[in-house]
Amino acid sequence: MAMGAGKYDDIATTVMFEAQADLVLIAIVNGNRGEGFAVQCKDAPLMRSIPEMLRNMADQLEDDMQNTNWEGLANANQTNHS
Repeated sequence: MAMGAGKYDDIATTVMFEAQADLVLIAIVNGNRGEGFAVQCKDAPLMRSIPEMLRNMADQLEDDMQNTNWEGLANANQTNHS
């Protein structure tokens, strides 16, 4: 991870301020500036905990995806957009 301002740092700054957060992590896919992510954190100990937080998030996402009725969800989305 490169340190310093990245292409989405301004958005992370806005989120950090508006949410009055101690940590902001954003990931952008197909954004108007390309793909990327930004991290802002108020202190080093919290910054060092990010890898474990991301692993836990990945585990939770995998569990959620395994327990999701994707066919029912797709049908509901089609109905809502008709």
